[in-house]
Amino acid sequence: MLTMLIITAVEMLIWIHIFNKDKIFGTMYILMVLYCVMPSFARYIDNSYTNTISHVVISDTEILTSYNLYCALFLVSMAFFFEIMQRRTVLDLKIRVPHYRIKRYGKYIYWCIHVIMSLFLIVLYIRYRNLMSYQNQSVVKSNILWFIALEYVFVFVLIDFFLMQRSQKKMAYIIMMSSVLIPAIMTCIRIGNRGILLASVIGILYVSLEYYDIKIGLKDLKKFIKPSLIIVVIIMASQFVRYNRGNTEGIGLESSMITDLFKIRTIVFQDYTYPGNSLMYLMSKDMINTGFVFKSNVKNFVFFLDEPTIAEYLSINYIAPGEWFGIGGFLPTEAYLLSGWLGIIIIPMVICLAYRFYYSLFKYSNDKKFKLFFGFLITTFVSMSLVRGQSFILFKSLYMYFLPSVLLYKLANSSGLKKSKD
Repeated sequence: MLTMLIITAVEMLIWIHIFNKDKIFGTMYILMVLYCVMPSFARYIDNSYTNTISHVVISDTEILTSYNLYCALFLVSMAFFFEIMQRRTVLDLKIRVPHYRIKRYGKYIYWCIHVIMSLFLIVLYIRYRNLMSYQNQSVVKSNILWFIALEYVFVFVLIDFFLMQRSQKKMAYIIMMSSVLIPAIMTCIRIGNRGILLASVIGILYVSLEYYDIKIGLKDLKKFIKPSLIIVVIIMASQFVRYNRGNTEGIGLESSMITDLFKIRTIVFQDYTYPGNSLMYLMSKDMINTGFVFKSNVKNFVFFLDEPTIAEYLSINYIAPGEWFGIGGFLPTEAYLLSGWLGIIIIPMVICLAYRFYYSLFKYSNDKKFKLFFGFLITTFVSMSLVRGQSFILFKSLYMYFLPSVLLYKLANSSGLKKSKD
């Protein structure tokens, strides 16, 4: 336990260093730390209970030691490649976003899309409200357009917020934001899905931290007040959804939602507790399947090709065959399944190369709000999904989320994206 605490403390110091340099990568890094350390803490607190809820039985302490070492080296490797990519002489792509002006009809097109999006979410919620539940999430997830629309909600909200800042018609923008936000929140609560909204709110938290230029240190303690309120909202919203999962009698509030936040078991045994156990399983079986990792990533990169993810492959075939249980994706698991201990170099390097590419897309823009917007896209559509997913998300996000979102931003602003002259 002491060794685990020391490793966590070191990783937190590394995170502070990264966060003060780059808040986007820092957000991704702290999520990775969280998902790495919590499964280990859960084993130390109550191993038998963790065996039950994760469907992964671990009794050998050497497996847990190997897990801690693997995750620690994985995180150090991420930090190392991040430092290399930060140097201007290394992979400075100098990519410029194409500059097309849409002066005349851009905003009209944007608002038409916005209205269609609002009506789509409202109508579907009203139509399927009584069918939605935690046990029946397929009502939403089987409808690909509906599920993707939910993921795009905060893209519209953030664009509307930026537009509202320079408009006198504040109420009109608040109504438009509410028209997509309210049905989306209600839908996610009904199906007990925290992931969709949580990822977006983490993106909003990043925007707040970047906007106020907050760094971790004594000088910026006062600046942490507003972001801290956002963190509290995130935690409370997450608890609210968690406690109403599977509740067929209606949505309700309970005092235990707040009191349980002060219990160690409640903090440790959350959604981030399960994914790391898949790595422990691989280590206990000494399992490597390089071919499947390549096939899964390549086929899942293409939208219409249906191939099991690594998490599905392990859950269905090994960890919980024949049961309604998904252990969740975990990047170090992908790294180990790909090439064992060599994976701690390969996957972090891929992550940092992809991040450098995305970073180059907005680094040279003079539009400060666009930089915030693009940072929001990375923290929302990559950070959370990547930490509990696998590496194809780095590339699939480009055509699934980034390009359409940038187009919406350009349409809404109707004057294109400014480029630097250098």
